[in-house]
Amino acid sequence: MFVKSISATNFRNFRNLEFCFKEQERHIIIKSPNGTGKTNFLELLYYFTYLKSFRAVSDGELINKGENYFSILINYDNDEDNEISVKYLNKSKEVVYNNKKIKRYSEIFGKYCSVVFSSDDMLIIKGNPNYKRKFFDMFFSIIDIEYFYSIKNYNCVLKQKNALLKNKSFDKKLLEIYNYQLAQYINIIQQKRDEFIKITSKDFNDKYLEIGDYNYSAKIIYYPSIKIKEFTQENIFNFLMECCKKEVELGFSFYGVHKDNYQFLLNNLNFNSYASFGQTRLASLIMKTIQADNYKKYNNISPILLLDDVILELDNYRKVKFVSKIFDYKQFFITISDDTLLKIFEKSSYLSFLEIIDGKIQKSNFN
Repeated sequence: MFVKSISATNFRNFRNLEFCFKEQERHIIIKSPNGTGKTNFLELLYYFTYLKSFRAVSDGELINKGENYFSILINYDNDEDNEISVKYLNKSKEVVYNNKKIKRYSEIFGKYCSVVFSSDDMLIIKGNPNYKRKFFDMFFSIIDIEYFYSIKNYNCVLKQKNALLKNKSFDKKLLEIYNYQLAQYINIIQQKRDEFIKITSKDFNDKYLEIGDYNYSAKIIYYPSIKIKEFTQENIFNFLMECCKKEVELGFSFYGVHKDNYQFLLNNLNFNSYASFGQTRLASLIMKTIQADNYKKYNNISPILLLDDVILELDNYRKVKFVSKIFDYKQFFITISDDTLLKIFEKSSYLSFLEIIDGKIQKSNFN
């Protein structure tokens, strides 16, 4: 996948942005002072993947101050030319893919793919269960369409069930129907999570040893919230029905895949208590690399990599080893704030330099 051009109106600090990339401009370094919009540009490139920011902000917060809308457009090559445009106005979003108006996000799901590497990725390793579930749900949804629909439908039914439980006085038959539907989705989601984590854990260990050059073993453990001897849809349903009394008292659904957890271990010890900052940063970078590798493996798409000043904490030896891995991708964008990092990219034949000045992007030469 290769971004050929990008344009934006009133998106963050880009009031009127238009920029094109030549075929040889694949490894793109963005170097500008802090506060000029380097991360905003990566955010713009990422937006077309999930039609939302990778930051915890609403679409309305992406609008340039003093304006009431934003519009963005990307043209990219994925064996053929494709175009996605988005206009956000009055809390309404209009999406067009290859001149066809899109009514549901699922219609363009996976058509444009990017993976962002940010400082918050440390939370994949050390964050709360909700953050980890969110990461793995997005990861698995891109590579398995059944997982995508199962988690989407599960969350929809769960919301309905929680509204019912909150009411206290409800139709018991309706609760039974919700539990029956949830059992169906839990059966699919939990088995797929277990399957994917076993594969991902092996990749995680192999890459951690290769890039980190440590004499440590690393792995990921999946902890489902529903633990029953024989995992079938019928047994899951029976378990949920047995838990009804407790959930009625609590006023919300306490059991299900929305309560599952993942744990990262280094030498069989929790990363939270054992790993150094640098080791944790490397682990987060490896997880994002595995995510990108799986997009290529399962979807035959080389995603756009977006790296937001994330390799600074690594020592020089591991910086070089990590960067050598991302050279395999057709196009990546990386923001840096330290000139010494430029030497790591010198071997690339596709290197291009950009800087951002007053909401405009221009080519530069930092050599």
